[in-house]
Amino acid sequence: MVGIVVVVAIFAPYLSPYPPDQMNILNQLAAPSHRHLLGTDNFGRDILTRIFWGSRVSLLVGFSSVAVAGVIGTSLGLLAAYFGGAVDNVIMRITDIVLSFPVILLALALVAVLGPSVRDIIISLGLGYWASYARLVRGAGLEVRSEQYVEAARAVGNGHLRIMLRYMLPNILGPILVMATLGIGSAIVAEASLSFLGLGVQPPTASWGAMIADGLRFFLQAQDLSTFPGLAIMWTVLGFNLLGDGLSDYLNPKINRGRHGALQDEEESPDASYVQAH
Repeated sequence: MVGIVVVVAIFAPYLSPYPPDQMNILNQLAAPSHRHLLGTDNFGRDILTRIFWGSRVSLLVGFSSVAVAGVIGTSLGLLAAYFGGAVDNVIMRITDIVLSFPVILLALALVAVLGPSVRDIIISLGLGYWASYARLVRGAGLEVRSEQYVEAARAVGNGHLRIMLRYMLPNILGPILVMATLGIGSAIVAEASLSFLGLGVQPPTASWGAMIADGLRFFLQAQDLSTFPGLAIMWTVLGFNLLGDGLSDYLNPKINRGRHGALQDEEESPDASYVQAH
């Protein structure tokens, strides 16, 4: 599911049957047909084309905002876990303050200050999501900080930065990847919400949230305008959520150990039909 969206976003200029901003006033609110597979909007623009181009905005915001949040949150979480004490208390109290605000409200406030653009949306969502990564990394870092390989690295004279990046981070990377995968879906929904409210990507750039907002004005005449962008959001977010669940299972050592043991039992146990035949 994620692969389909990624391919569509990358090859949108070649897959789109029309330019994304091509208007045809004489063909407004057209129903799905062989010329326009998903119909047209109130400006006569092809809905399928704009969904293809809107996937670029959604994935760009999703991946970029998660990258910003992951870098900030992971850095602060590692510092809190490694140094502890006053450093841990200060970082965690700031984290608690940020987590006390709903992300969408914090993003709305930041976008209102910075301005509605793709870059500012990425910054706003990144600053809204970093606290979750900081708390996760801090908890995982506290577990590995007392491991023998970390103590050995400290005993032979490795610096603080090298210990955090070389010995601690690789061993807590799994939960970070799972949270990042799930976070992409949340960021896509947040971007669509901001665009729906008019504080996201500005026209004429295609955005799924803005397409839903435009379609609501003509919902009684043409339900396609809001339905198809909504289905695109649902498909993409569901795909990333399933991918995150799959990564969580794959990176869980207990589950992998159980599967490996089951495979060994199957390999070691004789096949019933073979025993009967011989």
